[in-house]
Amino acid sequence: MLASFLLFAAAATAAIPSGPYRGPIDPSAPETPIACNKHVAKAIEDIWARTLSVAFGNPTHTHPTWGEKSWLYEFGFSIEYDSDTNSLWTSPLTTSWRNDHPKGPNHLSIPVGDRTVAVVHSHNLGVEPTPSPADVQSLLPIFVVSREGLFVTLPGQTDYRKIDVKRVCNK
Repeated sequence: MLASFLLFAAAATAAIPSGPYRGPIDPSAPETPIACNKHVAKAIEDIWARTLSVAFGNPTHTHPTWGEKSWLYEFGFSIEYDSDTNSLWTSPLTTSWRNDHPKGPNHLSIPVGDRTVAVVHSHNLGVEPTPSPADVQSLLPIFVVSREGLFVTLPGQTDYRKIDVKRVCNK
């Protein structure tokens, strides 16, 4: 049964290296930070492109309930790992666009399960660019992509770190 990362579901964990990069590693390629996995990196770029499309008023994204607040929408996905096949993949994209949450358009729910090793979501231009208190309290690593870059929270810690993707991924 799937649960939302907002419910802080327990799930598989990705190891945290001790060097200058302080974020989860790719369990399918232990020498690689998970944010550098080509599938994860592409999915991160995709949700940021979609976030910007909404932020700059693409008229196809005018929500019937939230209307003008549509620039607050978030996009996200989970990162899944199967140890039996040593394979890593990203879940289908989810968005708060289809969500009529009473708290507003930037409340996103991303399904997680026992193979989930991390969650990634965007913070749109109209909200705080850094991880929220709910992101920091998660039992999973949470990546937040925003106008200020890529951040990661780590379970059991009370803060977050900004990731220099160009340096970490040698781009």
